[in-house]
Amino acid sequence: MSDNYQNLLKVYKAILDATQEVQQYLRYHSVHLVTSKNAFGKQQSDIDLAADDIIFKHLKASGVVYAAASEEKPRVSLIMIFTFHCRKMF
Repeated sequence: MSDNYQNLLKVYKAILDATQEVQQYLRYHSVHLVTSKNAFGKQQSDIDLAADDIIFKHLKASGVVYAAASEEKPRVSLIMIFTFHCRKMF
């Protein structure tokens, strides 16, 4: 398999792992609104913020995602710092 295909599988695996962790989080936590609003004016809940952190954590752990954005963080957030050893993946 090509490197591109392997990298894409890593992203899919990161998303799968993140959804499983979010599911576990939802099972044991109730929703509480926080005082902040996202960039679109929607009041955020603690679950929104936790899910966002979980997803970004798994994307970073994949080792192939450079940056990401979400409803909670609409500005592109750098996840991984490229070094001179990194090469274009897609």
